[in-house]
Amino acid sequence: MKELFFAFLILGSAPCFSEEKCQFTLNCKSDKETFNLSFESPTKDCSEDNMEVFFTKDTVSKKLDLSKNWYLYTKHVSKGLNSVCNDSSRIEGFTAFRSAENRVLFFIKHSGRPSYDKVNAFLLDSKSGTVIDSMELGTTKNNYVAVFSHKNGFKARLIRDSLSLDNQVNCDCDAAFIDDWMQITVVKDKIKKSWIKK
Repeated sequence: MKELFFAFLILGSAPCFSEEKCQFTLNCKSDKETFNLSFESPTKDCSEDNMEVFFTKDTVSKKLDLSKNWYLYTKHVSKGLNSVCNDSSRIEGFTAFRSAENRVLFFIKHSGRPSYDKVNAFLLDSKSGTVIDSMELGTTKNNYVAVFSHKNGFKARLIRDSLSLDNQVNCDCDAAFIDDWMQITVVKDKIKKSWIKK
């Protein structure tokens, strides 16, 4: 039973190479700042979880202080919120949003195999290219993460709880994992998260 469940997770969470590029570059513009973020694997093999992120602006290029992961292009799909970054080869924008002057908040998935993908947030100084704060928000079973505007920040649905495979559900499936609304705010350059009703 458990073996089948983990097999489902591995197959269900593996990124699809036919749909997504391994490496990608974001073209960003927020306030008066224009910059690029490049997500690169030094071995060109993202499955080694070794992707690094580089900030480029004018003649300056620097590696961001972020953990190495298999980062996934996280498409912006919600309405009523404007993305400040995109990949020129894609129609959809990226889940990156202006938080304050010279501040951009990024939401990005990375591989959580053999389980579901993780969702991280990081706050970038768009003028200097410095990561001011970063946080792992949680886990998602969805291919897309819809980030919405909410009060003084943002909200998204992530996995909050899981049911017992032995006592509460009789399938090795995503029904065992329960989503809920999470609020994400930035307070004095610190990312804060909390569960909300809606």
